[in-house]
Order: sequence, then C-alpha cells, then structure tokens
Amino acid sequence: MTTSDTSTTVNWTSTGTASGSFNVTSVFIDPAPAKGVLLTVTLTGTLGAAVNGGNAQLKAKYGIIAVLDQNTPLSPAAAGDYAPRVQFSIPSDAPNGAYKVEIVLTDQNSAEIAGGTFGLKL
Repeated sequence: MTTSDTSTTVNWTSTGTASGSFNVTSVFIDPAPAKGVLLTVTLTGTLGAAVNGGNAQLKAKYGIIAVLDQNTPLSPAAAGDYAPRVQFSIPSDAPNGAYKVEIVLTDQNSAEIAGGTFGLKL
C-alpha cells in the first residue's frame, strides 16, 4: 500500500473475535487528524476468506460521550491482501482532547471479521 505524505500510522488494538477472518497488520489515517476534516482510515492486512460485502461500524468517543456512530458498506473482496477504507469526520464543534475510535468490520452475514480501537488527539 502506498501512503501519502500526510498519512499517520495509528496504534491499533485488536478487539476482534478469535474467529475473525481479517488479520489487521497496520492502520493509517489520512490526512493528519483534525476536527471538521474528512479523514480516511485504511486498515491493511490479510483476509482469510472472501467476503461478498459487509459493513464497517465506526464509533468515536470523547470520554464516555459518543460524538460519532456511523456505518459504511464494505465492497466484496477475495481472500488475500485486503485494505478496506472508512471515512469519517469529527465535528468541528467537538471538544479538544483525546478520542477513542472503534471500528468493527462484519461480513455479508453480519459475522465479525475484525475489530479494534485506536486513539486520536485533537
């Protein structure tokens, strides 16, 4: 995968199930995190089984306050190298500070294929 000069590697903590078929090896966010800016998160790794679609659920929290909860459809993909992307934006009027972002990927049968969290400082 090629990353742009503005991409940032984030520390991904896996929270997925043992039966998840997507092994995430790295996570990038582009551009550098800022409020009110459309951000793209790219998860890279290996998909153990083909998917015919699915969903990426992204939640962003400031402490215990959810500031974002969105779903993004996933495109079909063959087993092997996999790099799904999820776009989101922290509202510009959200408070400054530390955010926890959680992403859960599910397949066409709503079975979890990967899940994890990372932090953002805005």
